[in-house]
Order: sequence, then C-alpha cells, then structure tokens
Amino acid sequence: MALTTGERGLHVPPLTPGEDGWITYRNPSPYDRYPGFDVLLMRTLGSPSGRPVGAQVSPFRQALCMIELACQGCRRPAARNPAEPDEGYGHPLFVLPRRRADGSPRPVEGLTDMPPSCAACALRWCPVLQDRGRQLVWAGQAELVGLYGSLFVPGASSMLEEQYVELAEDAGDGDEEPRPSVLSAVVAERFVRNLQNVTPADPAVVRQLAAQQDRAAACLSPAPVAPGRL
Repeated sequence: MALTTGERGLHVPPLTPGEDGWITYRNPSPYDRYPGFDVLLMRTLGSPSGRPVGAQVSPFRQALCMIELACQGCRRPAARNPAEPDEGYGHPLFVLPRRRADGSPRPVEGLTDMPPSCAACALRWCPVLQDRGRQLVWAGQAELVGLYGSLFVPGASSMLEEQYVELAEDAGDGDEEPRPSVLSAVVAERFVRNLQNVTPADPAVVRQLAAQQDRAAACLSPAPVAPGRL
C-alpha cells in the first residue's frame, strides 16, 4: 500500500469536467478510478518497484485495501475473528497506532484511513507504528463512510486543501450510475472506514491464525499491484 522506491510521490495532472459532470484527467488511464466507484484518484509518479518506503500511500492500492477489506501489507484478504460467527462480515483485523501524531492517546473506535491486515502482516512492523505503538483489534463494524481528498474548482488557480468528504449513498456501488455531488469534484487520496463495536485482538490468537494461513510465507512478497502512472 505504501509507495515504493520506484515511485516518486503523488501527482495530479491537468483536470477537466467530464460530460457526466465528474472531473477527469485530460489523459485518462485505467487506474484513475477504483472499479465500481466514480471518484477520481490521485496518481503516482513512477512505477511500483523495490521496497515500500515511508508512510505515504498509493491512492489506488489504498482504495483496493479499504474497499475490498484487503490486507494493507500484502493485499490478500484481511484476517477475521475466529470467535465470531461469519455472517457475511466476519469482524476484520485492524492494526492501529496507540498514539496520534501529537502524542495523545488514539481511540480504537471512529474514523480510520488505515486498511485492515492479514494475521501474518499484523505481526510485522510498520513505519507509522514504529514511533506511535500499535494495537490489534477486531472491528464488529467497519463501514466505508468517506475519503480524504482535494476539491477541484474550474477556473481556480489551485485546488483546495485536503479535506474529509463523506461518501453519499449514491457515490457508486457498481449497480447504478451515481449522480454528481461534491464527490464529482474530488481528487481522492485515501478512503476512510468508521470502526465501531471494536474489541482487542489477542496476539496469541493472531499468531495462531498466521501459522494457519495458507502459504503464510507468501505474505512476505507483495501481491500484484497497479502499475505506476507517469
């Protein structure tokens, strides 16, 4: 999910309003929007290669992990709480920082832009968590509720600063064409879920799940990712 040594950061090339009312890049690519969502994503410069670096994320890969509840480390399915019945949701595993960037305690419930984790990757270290500590939790609810992005205003000299925008019910789920809203003018960087009904995850249970993962060693090598865009 993090940018790699082969990627040089995020990029927003020239934008234009589309015929459907949603903004688009003047030179579109297949990875500008996540399938089923009409929200435009920021691009990355370069191509994903080498090791992950820093805490900055690829918007497309972050969208994949958040929307599909895939592991932020290897992009395979997130671990589910074996103590809870799987009723189509399964209480996914999240690895959250213990402290905010300012050092204050971070609550486990509420908005997060950190995707879930598989059991094996949950036991590995992360650049963000190295300085802020980590806590393993099962989320009884993790609704996809919004995103962080920048608004495009035609004729303006620059885009508005990053802000949080809620996902409307008509934002697009693959079934119907979404109606233009404030989301139609957003260039998104990170999707957000609202974690509720959160319970601590026993590290011993997570270790057992990691040992049971099919080909757990495969988590040490990333799954295929979207190519970089120049």
